[in-house]
Amino acid sequence: MESARESCARFDPGQRTILAFVNMIVRVNNCWPLIRAALMGSGEVGQRSKSSTRGIRGMSYRCLCLALLLLGVASGVGWASEPHRVLLLHSFGPHFSPFNSFAGAFRADLASRSPKPIDIYEASLETARFAADQPNDPFVDYLTALVTARPPDLVVAIGGAAGQFAQAHRNRLFPSTPMLFTALEERVLRPDSLTTNDAAVTFRLDLPGAVENILQLRPQTSNIFIVIGDSPLERFWMQEAERVLQPFQSRVAVEWSRSMSFDQIVDRVAALPPNTSVFYGLMVVDADGAPYEEDRAIAKLHAAARVPLFGLFESQLGKGIVGGPLLSTDSLASDAADASLRILSGQRPDQIKLPPLGAGPAHFDARELDRWEISESRLPADGVVLFTEPSLFKQYRWPILGTLALILAETALVVALLEHRRRLTRTKSALSVSEERLGAAATAAELGLWVWDMAENDIWVSESGRELFGLAGSDRITFDVLIRVVHPDDRNSFQRAIDEALAGTRDFEMEFRLIMPDRGLRWVASRGQVELNSAGEPRRMRGVAIDISGRKAAEEAARELSSRLIHVHEDERSRLARELHDDVTQRLAVLAINAGHSERSAQDPSAVMHEMREELVRLSEDVHSLSYRLHPSILEDLGLEEALRAECERFGKLEGIEVGFDAGNVPVGIPADVALCLFRVAQEALRNVSRHASASQVRVSLLRKGDELNLTIQDNGKGYDPRALSKKASLGLASMRQRVDLVSGSIEINSGKGSGTTVLVSVPLREKAHEPSALAAG
Repeated sequence: MESARESCARFDPGQRTILAFVNMIVRVNNCWPLIRAALMGSGEVGQRSKSSTRGIRGMSYRCLCLALLLLGVASGVGWASEPHRVLLLHSFGPHFSPFNSFAGAFRADLASRSPKPIDIYEASLETARFAADQPNDPFVDYLTALVTARPPDLVVAIGGAAGQFAQAHRNRLFPSTPMLFTALEERVLRPDSLTTNDAAVTFRLDLPGAVENILQLRPQTSNIFIVIGDSPLERFWMQEAERVLQPFQSRVAVEWSRSMSFDQIVDRVAALPPNTSVFYGLMVVDADGAPYEEDRAIAKLHAAARVPLFGLFESQLGKGIVGGPLLSTDSLASDAADASLRILSGQRPDQIKLPPLGAGPAHFDARELDRWEISESRLPADGVVLFTEPSLFKQYRWPILGTLALILAETALVVALLEHRRRLTRTKSALSVSEERLGAAATAAELGLWVWDMAENDIWVSESGRELFGLAGSDRITFDVLIRVVHPDDRNSFQRAIDEALAGTRDFEMEFRLIMPDRGLRWVASRGQVELNSAGEPRRMRGVAIDISGRKAAEEAARELSSRLIHVHEDERSRLARELHDDVTQRLAVLAINAGHSERSAQDPSAVMHEMREELVRLSEDVHSLSYRLHPSILEDLGLEEALRAECERFGKLEGIEVGFDAGNVPVGIPADVALCLFRVAQEALRNVSRHASASQVRVSLLRKGDELNLTIQDNGKGYDPRALSKKASLGLASMRQRVDLVSGSIEINSGKGSGTTVLVSVPLREKAHEPSALAAG
C-alpha cells in the first residue's frame, strides 16, 4: 500500500480521478458473478439475466477502454507539461566560491540537456560557516515546509557541509527522494554513508602536487603561506593538509592564516619575504567570523602581494593566481548534470559510479609569469599558457593587414605610375634624341625618309628626301607625283615591287633611277615595309631612300677598269709571246743552225763557238731582264732600299735619263707587302716618266718620318693637266692607288704643264707584316 501511495503521489489530481474511475469499473466487474446469482430466479429471468450479463459486461469493457484512453491522454498531457523539480542545497550560500562557479555551470548544463523543463529551487545552509554544533532545527523546519508543498524529484547537495546535513536529516526531509552529493572532495564523504537512493560526483585534491608545482616554478621557495579560513570545513582541510604535507617539512616551512582576520592576512601577504609563495586554499570566513567571497579576497591579496599567488581551481585562473594543475569546476558540473539526468530518467542512483575528478593539464597566466619573472622553460611540457598579452598586431591584425595592403597597393600604384612616367619621359627623350640623330644621320648620309598613307594617297617625305627625289618645290606628294620622277625604263619594275609589297609577298626593295629637274639622272636605293590595319589590309608603308649614284659610278668605273685590266693582261701576254717567239726562239734557232753547220764544215770551231758563246750571253741577259720585270728577286735578297737603288741605276742606263736616289733612316725588316707596294709604285712612276714625261732628270727618295715611310719620285718633265686626266681612266695611276690603299697608305700626285710631276707616297710602318695581296704582288 505504501508503495502504491508513493506511486500515486507521482500523478496530478486529474490523473488520480481517472484512476479512481478505472478502479471502480474493475471492482464492479469482479462482483458481477454474485449479482448474477442473486438475479437468477426463473428461466425467463435467467435468460434475461444472461443477456443482461452480456450487455453489462460489454458495457463495462467499453467503459474500461474509454477510461484507459482518457488516462493515457491525461497522463500524456500531464507528463508533458509537468517539469522536473530539483532542489539545490548549498553549503555556505549561492555566492561563495568555488561553489558558486560550480552551481552556475550545473544549472546551465542541466537545463540545456534535459528533454523536459527543469524547476530548480535552492536553499543555503548558512550555519555551516559557523560552529559545527550549531542547531539546524529552524532550517529543517523551513525545508520541511518547502518540500511538502513542492516535493522535489531530485535533491542535489553542493559541498561537504550540505552533504553532511542532508545525510543527517534525510529520514525527516527526503525519505524516498533520490539524492546527489557533488562539489565535495572524496575524503569529506564516507562511502558507507550512501544509500541505494544516493549517488556522488566528487573530486580529488592533490595538495602534494600543488606544492611540487610551486617548487618547480620557484625553486628558491623556502616558505609557503597558506590562506585558509576558520569554518568547520576549513579546519578539517587544515588538519588534512598538515597530514599530507609532512613529507615537505625538510624542504619548506608552512605558515597558516587560520588565526588571522582577513585584513591581517592581507598585511602579512604584503610583508612576506621574496623566498615565500602564497597558496590560496579556501576562505569562507576569517578568524573574526567575517565571510569573504573568493573573487574579492583573491583580488585584494593579489594587489597587496609581493610574491606569487597560487591556487587550486581553474575558476581562479585569470584573477591573480600563477596557475598549475587546476581542478575544472565546469567539468565537475558537467559530470553532476549527467548523473542528475540519468537519475531523473529513472536510473537507480546506486548504479551511477563516477571516479573522482582530478586536476587537469597545467594552465598558467602569462601575465603572472611575466610579473614574477618565471621562465616558461620551467613549465611542464604539456602546460598551456593563457592570457598572453596580444601585441598591437594581434589585436588589430586584420585592420593592420588591410591598411598595409592598401598602402602597399597604393605605393605600388604610385611607384608604377612614377616608373611609367619615368619610362615615358625617358622614351620621349630617347625618341627625341633618336629623331634628332636619325635626322642628322639622314641628312649626313643623304637619306630620305618617307611614309605613304594609302587611305589618303598622301606621301610624307623628309626634307632630305624631297631634295633626294628632286621634289623640294612640291607641296603635296602623291604616288602619281612620285612615279613621274622615276625613269621610264624603271617604272614597270618600280610598280611591280610596290604591288608585291602590298600583296605581302615581300618587303619593298629596289634600286631605280630618278629624273632630276636639271634632266640629270640619279640612282636611288629604297626599302619599305607595309603596315596592316585590324582587318589585315595594307594601311601604311614606311621606307627610306639613299642616293647611290656615287656607288653606281664607282661600280661602272670598276667594270671599265676591270675590262681594261683584262685587255692589258692580254696585251702583256701577247708581248711576252712575241718576244719569246720572235726574239728568243729565233735566236735559239740560229744557234741551233750554227751548231749544225759547224758540225758539217771543216772550219776551225773555236771562232764559231766564240760567236755562239757571245750570243748565249746576250740571250741570258735578255731572259734575265724579262724575268726581272716579272718579279725582282733582289727585293727579297737585299731589301727595299738596295732594290730601289738598283732599279734606278737600271732605268738610267736603259733610258739614258739621269736618276738620283736618296735614302735616309730606312728601317730594317720592312713588311714584304709594303716593300713590294713601294717598289711597284716606283717602277710604274719611272715607266710613266719614260713614256710621257720627256724628262732629263728624275729624283727618287725613300725617307722615314715617324711611323711612316715616304717614297717620292720627282721629274723635270713636261707635266700634265690633272683635270684633263681625270676625265679618262688611267690604268697606271689606278694601279698605283689600289696598291697603296691595300697597305693603308696614301698617294698624292702633283703635276702641271711645264713644271714636271711629283708622286708622294706615305705608308704606315707596322710591327707585323701583311702577306702580299694579289694586286700588291702583281
